[in-house]
Amino acid sequence: MTIKYALILITNALFLVIGQTLLKKGMDIEQVLSIRAFLNPRVLGGLGIYCLCTLVWLYILPRVTFSIAYPLNSVAYIFSMLTAYFILGESITVSRVIGTATIIIGVIIVTR
Repeated sequence: MTIKYALILITNALFLVIGQTLLKKGMDIEQVLSIRAFLNPRVLGGLGIYCLCTLVWLYILPRVTFSIAYPLNSVAYIFSMLTAYFILGESITVSRVIGTATIIIGVIIVTR
């Protein structure tokens, strides 16, 4: 896998987390899955980002070995932990850091 594709995958993982964060913020407001929830700008934005990420994923699939590409998406765990802390105000516990580090070490091993 080239650096170009690795960067595309990592960026895609970042945007997946951004999409999830928008969905979370939108559903925190709506609380109930409804037409109104789907019309919430944050939910719409999150869904839009997901659509774009799916297009990027379709671009990557024929170019990168699946058994490497898919685990590389696990960098999203780092982005989600940081997003949860800085944007959602959640705490980062030692067990979450250890768990995320373990996943990332596994990704490094798989992609070598």
